[in-house]
Amino acid sequence: MIKTQLPATNADFSESEKGHILFSGTTCITSEKIEDPSQPAVAMVYQTGFNTTKGLLIRAIMFNNPGKYQFEKDGNRFLLYLIGMSICFIIAYYIIAYSAEEKPPFGEVALPSVDITLTMVPPGLTVCLTLGIQYA
Repeated sequence: MIKTQLPATNADFSESEKGHILFSGTTCITSEKIEDPSQPAVAMVYQTGFNTTKGLLIRAIMFNNPGKYQFEKDGNRFLLYLIGMSICFIIAYYIIAYSAEEKPPFGEVALPSVDITLTMVPPGLTVCLTLGIQYA
């Protein structure tokens, strides 16, 4: 594609002037001034680095700002709900266990409390949620 000289104007460059701009990856085979074809054309660098279209894409990939996905937020809420419910059940279990006339030893009450927690919040659930977030 043949590129032409930019019109003499004081306005800034814009994307509408694609007929006058060489983009990255373009190979310039020949250049000549319109006034004197024996002279090479003068060019000006418009954008470099992260200011180019490709640079913006590379910046978005390299410096990605990972936001929380809705799936991750819902998974965290669900885990907190399960933990809260297990704490409620543990409190109810302690109230029932220690309201009896004979107070059981702490070891007999602590082990079922751990069992209640592991029943309400399975250990593999966090792994499954993490894998689901990574896959999503």
